[in-house]
Amino acid sequence: MGGRVNPESEPQRPNDGQGKGRSRKRLTGLPLQGSPLVQRLLRIGKRREAAEEKLERRLGGDDTETHS
Repeated sequence: MGGRVNPESEPQRPNDGQGKGRSRKRLTGLPLQGSPLVQRLLRIGKRREAAEEKLERRLGGDDTETHS
């Protein structure tokens, strides 16, 4: 009969996936500074944005200077 208790644990595995989705929703609800992962992503995103802006300024400035 213990084998029939295992099927009950099987649906809990997909529930774990749903729990992860719920935790994601909770993270979105919480301030972004809550999790270190989000902090890393934000830092990387800011670095990329800053680098892109610098490149755009350099390339864009050179382009505008050469075109003008």
